[in-house]
Amino acid sequence: MSLGAWERVPTDKHRFLVYDSASAHLAQVVKDAFAKTSTSLAVIPGGLTAILQSLDTDFIFVYRHYYKLFSSEWEDKNLNTKLTAAGRRILGTHLTAMAYKKALD
Repeated sequence: MSLGAWERVPTDKHRFLVYDSASAHLAQVVKDAFAKTSTSLAVIPGGLTAILQSLDTDFIFVYRHYYKLFSSEWEDKNLNTKLTAAGRRILGTHLTAMAYKKALD
């Protein structure tokens, strides 16, 4: 299993990841993949994410709002634009950066 960017970020430090209890996250193959990257995992029990994970109720809520806003604005301005797979990835990166920056303001 590939962890994408998580594996590509070089580090000599042990990492810690807190995530929700979605069934895909709990699979042994996921746990094994993170173990290979010196990452300890902590699972937030179902229903408690909003209580225990403050980022989910604070930053991520604001970030999602701006991502959807910027995405809708782009779609309104580019109704008939067809993007390649690479174009969609690039657009997603730009929307992510814009939303992230705005959410930090």
